[in-house]
Amino acid sequence: MEPNEIVFIEQNIADLHNRLPQDIAVMDSLAQALEKIETILPEYQKFKEYITDIQNNL
Repeated sequence: MEPNEIVFIEQNIADLHNRLPQDIAVMDSLAQALEKIETILPEYQKFKEYITDIQNNL
């Protein structure tokens, strides 16, 4: 392996290491959003069924 290739690989590893906390924070935010969606989804389904019942009774 050429010295330039080694330097390039080392730089990429350093960049990835520096980005890791930010990437973890993004993943944590996505996980929290997913939990909220999972909580809201059953209520949305009930609301949708309620609206469908109203429409069917019109």
